Amino acid sequence: MTIPAGKKFLFALWLSLVISLVTVFFQGTGILDRWESKARDIAALFFAAPSGNTDKIKLVLLDQKSLDWVYENLGITWPWPRELHGAVLSAINRHGAGAIGVDVLFTEPSAFGVDDDLKLCRAMQESRKIVLGSITTGSASGSYLKWPVSIPDPGVVLEYGTESGQEQSFDLFPFPVFTHAVMPTSEIANSAQVLCNVRQEPDPDGINRGAVPLCMFDGKILPILSLGIYLFSMEENKLVTSRNTLKIGAHVFPMDRDGRLIPRFRGKARDVYDKISCAALIQDTLLHAQGEPPPDNIPNLNNAYVFYGFSAPGLVDLHPTPMGGKTPGVEFHATLLDNFLTEDFMYPVPFKVQLPFLFIILVFTIFLLRWLPFGLVSSIIIICSSLLPALLFFCLYRAGFLIHVLPAQFTLVNAIFLSVLVNFSSEGKQRRFIKHSFNHYLSPSVIEELINHPESLQLGGQKKELTIFFSDLQGFTSISEALDPEILSQLLNDYLSLMTDIIMDEGGTVDKYEGDAIIAFWNAPLGFADHALRGTRAAVKCQEVLAQHRPSFKKRSGHDFLMRIGMNTGMAVVGNFGSSRRFDYTMLGDAVNLAARLEGINKMFGTYTLISEYTWQKVCDTVPARAIADILVIGREEPVRVYEPLSSKVSDRSQDELALFEQGREAFAACDVQKALSFFQRLPHDPPAKKYVAACEQIEKTGSCPYIRDGIWVQTSK
Repeated sequence: MTIPAGKKFLFALWLSLVISLVTVFFQGTGILDRWESKARDIAALFFAAPSGNTDKIKLVLLDQKSLDWVYENLGITWPWPRELHGAVLSAINRHGAGAIGVDVLFTEPSAFGVDDDLKLCRAMQESRKIVLGSITTGSASGSYLKWPVSIPDPGVVLEYGTESGQEQSFDLFPFPVFTHAVMPTSEIANSAQVLCNVRQEPDPDGINRGAVPLCMFDGKILPILSLGIYLFSMEENKLVTSRNTLKIGAHVFPMDRDGRLIPRFRGKARDVYDKISCAALIQDTLLHAQGEPPPDNIPNLNNAYVFYGFSAPGLVDLHPTPMGGKTPGVEFHATLLDNFLTEDFMYPVPFKVQLPFLFIILVFTIFLLRWLPFGLVSSIIIICSSLLPALLFFCLYRAGFLIHVLPAQFTLVNAIFLSVLVNFSSEGKQRRFIKHSFNHYLSPSVIEELINHPESLQLGGQKKELTIFFSDLQGFTSISEALDPEILSQLLNDYLSLMTDIIMDEGGTVDKYEGDAIIAFWNAPLGFADHALRGTRAAVKCQEVLAQHRPSFKKRSGHDFLMRIGMNTGMAVVGNFGSSRRFDYTMLGDAVNLAARLEGINKMFGTYTLISEYTWQKVCDTVPARAIADILVIGREEPVRVYEPLSSKVSDRSQDELALFEQGREAFAACDVQKALSFFQRLPHDPPAKKYVAACEQIEKTGSCPYIRDGIWVQTSK
């Protein structure tokens, strides 16, 4: 489509307006929230830094080290008796902590008896600074539908008002209201100073980016654990909320449209907050009981805010946050408290406030498209200006403001789209033809080489060293006969797509497909000094990926998908062969024939990947492999040694097995059949060894073997 010059402005105005309105619509429906969240994750990670209050927060973690230490020294396995939790809390209190947040659920009486619960209660009562996060709400399977009279009221008072301070009555509680709850035992609940909710819903993608500070169950208002500690330290129980803020005394904290607090992250716990293994505190309590000094590995807890929770992988309290995929839940509570103390929660800017800015971006885009001619200068200006929303987003994030970056970003990207569209209508026909013709067969880097040097698309070829790849599915004929054609074609396309992606990712060129067979090569038309390594690496990856998908393919076809690969490196003629109107970019030569023969030789040894000695010579320092045999292939007068590459991730064979096989192979090549047999019989589960055993036994029995000649295997059929 060619756009007349006089209509460019109207076309740009119309398309910019349409895309901008669509963007605004998508923003209103929340479709763009996922991408906004990813941008905020990047900013959160980039700007993560400790605050002035970070050092006041300590983490006591029940980690794997603690589980191991308690088992090795006390002979106690998980779950622990609650006396041990009490020992941890006693040690924290003894070292002068100002407040202790406990992110551990004690919802059932101890399996070790009533006395065990009482020991924990005594430790909590002696401390008188326990903020217990042992209540979860919202689960339909929760055992409580009403607040039990034996558990004290949290005592949180919530008033409703506007941001200006004028009170108004909201018809609905602005935070979640739950109908079910799981609670601690009454004895433990009565031993804590504050009861808190520890349930938090992550974002739709499963990542915890914010927290609802309050929830309600049976008319009782429950603060989140971090807020509970903050209220305890401030000696406050009264809060004032509006639709966008939460006020505690003179301190005001902003919330987003969903009533969530969005924290500034300080970094990962291991890098930011002092952490203590609870094994050290149990040891401290034991030493204290014996009148001995505490261990040296306990940091200063004087007046600190201490969180006690789990980080051992098996205890299932690891949650994804913008800081990482395995963040202990107690660290997230610590981050929230850090923001309460520092008063630097992020301020979400409503989208309606950003609309004027979006309009300015739209006008700016149209101005560029109207007055600047399409060309290099205008493209550079538009591309640079398209970075402005992202730059503004990061600057405002650092200042503590959250804006929606995608609407403005999409509006400016629209300008780039229009310039590309105009260019597409008048230029680049040759480039488009090449890309359209070859993008299914060549990797993007190879296509770019052809675009830069279109003269290479001429009839004829050149002699060049290639690494050549032949593959075939075992028994595919019987598989295809048993399947409906539509199912077969979809199955084959899925299989070929998986293998082709690996070949092209390694810079290979797909020559052709012949049914289920794939023929490819490396080092043409784009040259690679490590073409043999790329090819071998692709072969190993193909087998690994096929193994991962084999159960799925078997479920769909009723057969195991097993692929045989043959690979060789050598001189071949590569280029465009055919007629002047239709030609293929392919290869010819003896090296190509040898690669094809090696694919079939897998049948002789029960292997699935074989490379020639010529390929092995180029990858022997990088790729683990074992020599299989010296073999005389059909059409060649000299034998070639073939190798089986092993997985780069996990060794396919133990070193002892590899040594036994090599000793047997060398004995067989030296025609010492009995010695070879003694080695191969010790490898009963190895397919190539079993083939050798069969050959040795036949030679011992009849004096010869039709496919063995002076220790060399002879290919008798393709």
